[in-house]
Amino acid sequence: MKTPTAIASLLLLAAIPAGAQDKPAAAPAPAAAAAVSPELAAARETAAAYVTAYNKADAAAVAALFADDAEWISNEGVQTSGRAAIEGLLKSVFADSKGRTIALEIDAARKITEDVFSVRGEATVTDPDGSSAVNEFTAVHVKRDGKWAITEFTELDDESAPAAASLLQDLAWFAGSWKSTEPDGMKCTVEWSPSGSFLTRTFSIPGADGVEAREGTEIIGWDAEQEQVRSWVFESDGSFTDRTWTPDGDRWLVLSRTVLPDGEVGSEEITVSKVDDDKISWSVASRSLGGETLPNIGPVTIVREK
Repeated sequence: MKTPTAIASLLLLAAIPAGAQDKPAAAPAPAAAAAVSPELAAARETAAAYVTAYNKADAAAVAALFADDAEWISNEGVQTSGRAAIEGLLKSVFADSKGRTIALEIDAARKITEDVFSVRGEATVTDPDGSSAVNEFTAVHVKRDGKWAITEFTELDDESAPAAASLLQDLAWFAGSWKSTEPDGMKCTVEWSPSGSFLTRTFSIPGADGVEAREGTEIIGWDAEQEQVRSWVFESDGSFTDRTWTPDGDRWLVLSRTVLPDGEVGSEEITVSKVDDDKISWSVASRSLGGETLPNIGPVTIVREK
């Protein structure tokens, strides 16, 4: 069992620092494909059937995907209730817009109960002349008699759909240059990506006690499928870390899992507290590496460089 070095500072936030390797690193195994939840699979299947029927201007087939008591709410707030009324609405749309087609993209699916889930997606409607419009939508699906049906469909105005950047605003204070108050501690810079959809953190840690200096990059963004802030850390020694961030008042709870270059796995729970705009306190608990429990770390103070 290898013993990892102590974590140098908050903004490293590295799950298991990878120093003092006592054997050559094995080639990493190919990453497994991300599993698709049953809810997301069902949402995509319904979306595919919807697109096929809509593009054939088959109002009855589209309406058949809805529950008897379903509701359709337009982006103007007009409500259409019941499958029969929804079919009538679609017949009117198809009659007035011959040749119009639609494409649907499911951004996220969230399980509510065993028989209910919600989805958020994007609809692109294209007219025969090539002009198109894009609108966000939400839908609630229920399982009845063993089959999924849409029970509520809501169109959203463009401004109603939160962009990834807006979902990261609770971490906007994180942008800037930071350093540990400990001697020879880590330094890092956190910047917005050009699109404003991600925060990118680059860090460096001086070597100490025979441990090589380290550097790395962390990408922080909104995961629409899991509906949660997540981040991915890539270090110079080949370590890879996956994190989920959960807000809790003035602090964030960060669950972290790291795979070392030799395949050994470590995990920990990080608590990040914003003291003020220029100071952060952090601590680490529930640390483990290869099944062995490691000591807690912190609290440690990090300050903004002026």
